Amino acid sequence: MNSINWGSTLASAAVGGVAGFASARLQDYLRKRQRTRALAGTLAAEVARIRSELGKPADKYTETHAFGLVPVIPLVHRWLERVVIEAADLTPSLVRDFLDLDRSLANLTVYVDKLRDVTLRRLELEEHIRAAKQSNTPLVADGLRHDLEPVAEQAAFFNYSAVEERKRATACLDRIQEALRKHGQ
Repeated sequence: MNSINWGSTLASAAVGGVAGFASARLQDYLRKRQRTRALAGTLAAEVARIRSELGKPADKYTETHAFGLVPVIPLVHRWLERVVIEAADLTPSLVRDFLDLDRSLANLTVYVDKLRDVTLRRLELEEHIRAAKQSNTPLVADGLRHDLEPVAEQAAFFNYSAVEERKRATACLDRIQEALRKHGQ
């Protein structure tokens, strides 16, 4: 009768179990690493897109209008909401920073829209003042100049607000970019 060598059998089973466990852990690690890089790469591309569309912060908000078209303030693309949520696995602060960025870009959109409206109103008033001066009606021109003062103050307020909000958005982009550098992006 053959005798079974239990020592050898148990040793082989133990080595096989350890090798299988190590292999599974290595595969999990590689899969997680690949997922982390993909998430970080996707978010880095979004940061680059927003940064290029947003432009560099300046002391005065200015726009270039070509053929009556006005630039659009960038927003975090809605397709990336799920990616941002999954980014909490990378660094929870990324979610907070993307939420701050989203809020800053939305606020910037409001300020720029208001600035455009007020600037248009100011230009209309200035044109009416010129027309009143040319038609030799100084009282009308003085009344319009009185209306121009609050409009100019509003324009200054919205310009300042747009400049500051653009700086906040740029600071959010910088924080996000720094967090993504830690993940190879």
